[in-house]
Amino acid sequence: MYQYRWDPETGGYELTTTAEGMVGRELRPVYALELDTLGFDTYWQYPHDEQMPLLWAENNILTYRGRVVAKLWHGSYFHPPDIEILEKDLVLEPVDIPRMVQKNKVILEALVRDTLINIYSIYQSYREKYDILYVAFSGGKDSIVALDLVHRALPKDDYIVLFGNTGMELPDTYTFIETVRRYYPDISLYECRSDLSSIDSWNIFGPPARGIRWCC
Repeated sequence: MYQYRWDPETGGYELTTTAEGMVGRELRPVYALELDTLGFDTYWQYPHDEQMPLLWAENNILTYRGRVVAKLWHGSYFHPPDIEILEKDLVLEPVDIPRMVQKNKVILEALVRDTLINIYSIYQSYREKYDILYVAFSGGKDSIVALDLVHRALPKDDYIVLFGNTGMELPDTYTFIETVRRYYPDISLYECRSDLSSIDSWNIFGPPARGIRWCC
């Protein structure tokens, strides 16, 4: 099991086998568009390039090069969050993702190798017990990693890929699905969709939430 700690040099984080200085929450990269939407362009200067993240979010805490620089409070579907700025007049520089990946390469490759072995071992244990094996694919960052690992570990004819289309995906998600079809021409990718419209589903079940994750 690996932990990670902030790396001010790249603006990212380093995987580590020790608990010293580790970050405790799940990290999420934050890009310029999100900062613009929340109104951070009033407080900070940053490049409007969606290719590289600018900082990281741990729940509602924004961290830049290892420093907590802002917090968000009380946001909801209908009300923007309150913003607490802890460092004013910042000039943000993008995270150096290539350098960050290079610094983590040894541990990343070990993680990938172990995961491929585990996937194949589980596949061998269950392949005769079920009619079909599938990869649940939402089009998000976690599911593309899962798909790529399964694609590398298993015979291509022994599983399928299912994309659960909620009808409320962002346009970029649908574009990415087509990119995945082109990148993996040897997989069988199917789209699942309810007979109900997304609006009808809202009226019956309520909006998507932590406990009602439509993509699953």
